[in-house]
Amino acid sequence: MSVHGHRRHHHTAGGINLTGLIDVTFQLIIFFVLAGTFAAAERMDLTPPTLEGTEHLADLKLPAPLVVQVAPYPPERIAEADILRGAASIWRVGAAELPPGDTAGLLAALRRAREAFAARAGDGAALEVEVRADRSILYSQVEPVLACVAQAGFERVHYVAMGSEVH
Repeated sequence: MSVHGHRRHHHTAGGINLTGLIDVTFQLIIFFVLAGTFAAAERMDLTPPTLEGTEHLADLKLPAPLVVQVAPYPPERIAEADILRGAASIWRVGAAELPPGDTAGLLAALRRAREAFAARAGDGAALEVEVRADRSILYSQVEPVLACVAQAGFERVHYVAMGSEVH
């Protein structure tokens, strides 16, 4: 015995009991080995279907959609007369320009475009219409355009709200 009362300390590696850590690591290794084995056993060999008649798909010419634009007034005009905010300044169907509210002219232009497309592409093809409008335009200004598109007999219609002025 020593006079000073020192006790002996037994130090393990770093002073930490590693038994639990080794057990958990071993369990994780076993889990992932078994999970990988079961996943490989459940994997089925699939044969993807073959598509016939798609050799010349890149050569297929799809018609571009007919674009109908509902354009707002320029910012300068809105600054002069605030009442123009949210109003449409012009309707464009392809290259034709119509004043807003001219639903008869719009309907006639849409029907002409549909007939020209049918003469070119045949009766079975469907022409798509894309109605583009600025986000600042009120729905009441766009609704007559949508009504004319439906009245003209178009079945595939897309509506695009542009972030800024439609050119």
